[in-house]
Amino acid sequence: MHVTKRYETLDGLRGVAALAVLWLHITEVLHVEPRPVSAHLGVDFFFCLSGFVIAHAYEDRLKTVLSFGGFMRERAIRLMPLAALGAVLGGLVVLARVVIYHDAPALGVLGATALNMALLPTSALSVTNNFTFPTDPPLWSLSFEVAINVAFGLLVLRLTTPRLAAVVIGAVALTIWTAARNGGLDVGWAWPHLADGFARVLFPFAMGVLLRRLPVWRNHLALALPVVLAALLLAPNLGAMGQAAVVILAVPVIVYVGAGAAPSRADGVARWLGLMSYPIYVIHHPLLRVIQRGAEMVHIRNPAVLVAAGFIVPLIAAYLLNRFYDVPVRAWLATWTPCRRAAIRRPAT
Repeated sequence: MHVTKRYETLDGLRGVAALAVLWLHITEVLHVEPRPVSAHLGVDFFFCLSGFVIAHAYEDRLKTVLSFGGFMRERAIRLMPLAALGAVLGGLVVLARVVIYHDAPALGVLGATALNMALLPTSALSVTNNFTFPTDPPLWSLSFEVAINVAFGLLVLRLTTPRLAAVVIGAVALTIWTAARNGGLDVGWAWPHLADGFARVLFPFAMGVLLRRLPVWRNHLALALPVVLAALLLAPNLGAMGQAAVVILAVPVIVYVGAGAAPSRADGVARWLGLMSYPIYVIHHPLLRVIQRGAEMVHIRNPAVLVAAGFIVPLIAAYLLNRFYDVPVRAWLATWTPCRRAAIRRPAT
């Protein structure tokens, strides 16, 4: 699939997935209902979309003019400013808790923050439910994103389509086995199932790369796809095999159809959702913990108020951080690296 246009529909779908994950964590952190029990599959959608977009943006360049080091520099500039900020914000939240409850060493919090800023997991803190990224739990998926990016950058020259198809087929079996063994695919974010994160990222990312090599299917389904994706992510408990089916069958179809979707009246909204999706995903969890603590202090228990705050605060923060922090910082970083400044405007994957 060789398309030079911007993928507005995919931008919008990324935003839908980010909002679904936000809703899931609102219910978990703020203790409200209903809980969207399938929303964690939004992360698997992110991985598939990432494979497609990374292949589109970098595969040809890696085979011609871009070195592995240059590729990783560009990925670091795209991912690290917000990821590091998310770890710092989360570290401050955890540190405030430690000051109040004295349930972990302050040095442990500082060490965990430093490691999480570098997208490295840590077991330094025992007060955060076995999270591999206790300062900002969603960063677990970015650590696997970086790992799969490294593998892609190193192997792309040898990754013929037959070999890639073989990887995808093997990863299908691994995905089914992982889902069956764990009772689902909500894995990779805690120490007991950390290794399963590799299984979780392999199929969707490899499938996304493969989808980019397929012919374009032009269609006019741009407005229907967000509804379909939202319905899947907000579905009741699908069971282990149901979750595997969504990841193996539905997610690739949505990405493939979205990549060929014709422009629609909603493209402006889709572009905005795409821009907001990464900052929302990275910084929402620390903010939700601040909201939760603040609500406890002032005795706010109204679920509607909590849900409204849980959506509005991260959305406003995402907009401000994108405009006044992420874009300027990446522009500054690009001035002293060989990376192309065009990468600054590329949406997150």
